[in-house]
Amino acid sequence: MSQVNALQLTGISKSFDGFKALIDADFTACWGEVHALLGENGAGKSSLMNIAAGLYAPETGTLLLDDNPVQLQGPRDASRYRIGMVHQHFKLVKPFTVAQNILLALPEQPGEGGYRKRLRALEQEIVSKADELGFAIDPTRTVDSLSVAEQQRVEILKVLLAGARILILDEPTAVLTDQEAERLLLTVQAFARQGAAVILVTHKMADVKRYADRVTVMRGGRTVQTVDPQKVSVEQLVQLTVGESVPVAEHHCATSGEVRLQVRDLRSVGSGALNGVNM
Repeated sequence: MSQVNALQLTGISKSFDGFKALIDADFTACWGEVHALLGENGAGKSSLMNIAAGLYAPETGTLLLDDNPVQLQGPRDASRYRIGMVHQHFKLVKPFTVAQNILLALPEQPGEGGYRKRLRALEQEIVSKADELGFAIDPTRTVDSLSVAEQQRVEILKVLLAGARILILDEPTAVLTDQEAERLLLTVQAFARQGAAVILVTHKMADVKRYADRVTVMRGGRTVQTVDPQKVSVEQLVQLTVGESVPVAEHHCATSGEVRLQVRDLRSVGSGALNGVNM
C-alpha cells in the first residue's frame, strides 16, 4: 500500500542570533506511521518540529499538509490544521486539575454553556479518550499530584482532544522509566495504526529500532538520510548520526578476584524504576 504524505517540510532554514540551526532541511511524515527524527543534541530536531508546530517561522522553505502548501501564523494556527506537539518540558498549571488544564488549551465554542457545564462534559471526554488510548487518568486530580508519566499523558490528551492527527513528541521518554517509556510508545504506535501521523523526536537508537516505521537522521542542522530502521544496523544509525564510525569499547572481565559489591533483589519504592535487580 502506497504511503500518503501528511506533513512535508522542504528546504527549511532558520537562524538564531547568527547561529544556523537549520540549513536546507527536509522532512516528510506519512499518515499511519511512526516517523522518528534522530540526532544528537543540537542537531536541529526540535527546531525543525517547532516550525512544524507553528512556534517558529522558517526563513526559507515550504510546509505542506496533505500536499497543500500552508503558512502557519502560530501554534493556534497549527492546532487548526490538526497538528499537536508535546514538548519535553510540560506546559501545565500545577494547582489546576487535569480537566482544567485541558480546557485552557481548547478553543471556546459558542453555545457550550457555562464553565462548570463545559468542565463536566470535558471530564467525561477525558476518561473516554484515555480509555481509547489504553490508560486511565482521573480528570479531577490536580496536576501537582500526578507522576511525570501521568503529566505527560495529560499533555498528550490536551493535543488529541484539540483534534490533533499529526502528533509530535519531543524526547518523550527522556524522563520516563523503561516500563513507562514502553507503555507510552506502544500507545502512540497504536494511535498511528489508526491512521494518524506520529513524529518521534529522539536520540535513543533502541526506541527507533523498536517503534519507528521510518527514521530521518539530522546532523548539524541538515537532514542526512531517511531509512527503514529495520533495514539498517544500530552501528549504521550511529554513523549517520555522528558522521563517522564509533568504535565499541572492549570490556574484559576479571577471571578471578575478591567480591567488592554484591546486590540482590534491589527494589525502589514508589516509582518502580528498580525491580528485583541482581548484580
